Amino acid sequence: MSIRPFFSGAIRTDIPESGGGSGSNTPAYWSSSYEALSQRAYEDSTSLFWDLNNTGETPSVANSTDACLVFLNAYATEALDRVGTYDNYSDTLVKNVASHCSNTIVVIHNAGVRLVDQFVDNPNVTAIVYGHLPGQDSGRAIVSLLYGGENFSGKLPYTVAKNQSDYGEVYNHSEPSGIFSRFPQRNFSEGVYIDYRAFDAHNITPRYEFGFGLSYTTFEFSNLQINQSAPINTSPYPIGEIQQGGPQDLWDNVVTVLVDVKNTGTV
Repeated sequence: MSIRPFFSGAIRTDIPESGGGSGSNTPAYWSSSYEALSQRAYEDSTSLFWDLNNTGETPSVANSTDACLVFLNAYATEALDRVGTYDNYSDTLVKNVASHCSNTIVVIHNAGVRLVDQFVDNPNVTAIVYGHLPGQDSGRAIVSLLYGGENFSGKLPYTVAKNQSDYGEVYNHSEPSGIFSRFPQRNFSEGVYIDYRAFDAHNITPRYEFGFGLSYTTFEFSNLQINQSAPINTSPYPIGEIQQGGPQDLWDNVVTVLVDVKNTGTV
């Protein structure tokens, strides 16, 4: 087997894989994707070719290549937010590689929502992995998943839209100006209608819904039972006694859900 990984933003051994600012720390070691792939290729006696620099329209892909791995990075830290939910530089890299490789797998180490609509419908892009920020064992973790040693089981903690405008004012707010230029103000007029609530309320079809996640197998759900176990308080604010953790009726168990789950796949 021959594999060629491409790296955007340089997934190297010297980049910070932990939090920035006051959340920064130095781990005892760091497993990068490149190092973990190299070790796996050594163990399997397979061929690994890499490209850390070529983002042009003619990436070097040998005819014998079984898979191309494109690693994308997104930098964010305390006091330095990302400028948006996509990156034309990285998206162009994916499209260029996919134009020369029929089995292109995209691994995104993202610090939040990341749009993929510039390449998700490309027939040569066979998989997209939202790797997020795995920490010091990042490389070993992603390689164990890519090679099937472990099963993908993560679920998205947010909704991935098809367009950045679908998020409304959350991502498309006006910049502070005038007397508020140094002290930005926010009215939060959207209320609780953010993320999946907003998509439902405005009937917007997302690319990947909140909680979306695939694995190497399939599942069947049956015998769904929903039972109300306590009266539901519909008042606009909690009214329970305030103890550690807040008003206690925030934690009432009001519904019990039971369902039978069956593994119907081959893994």
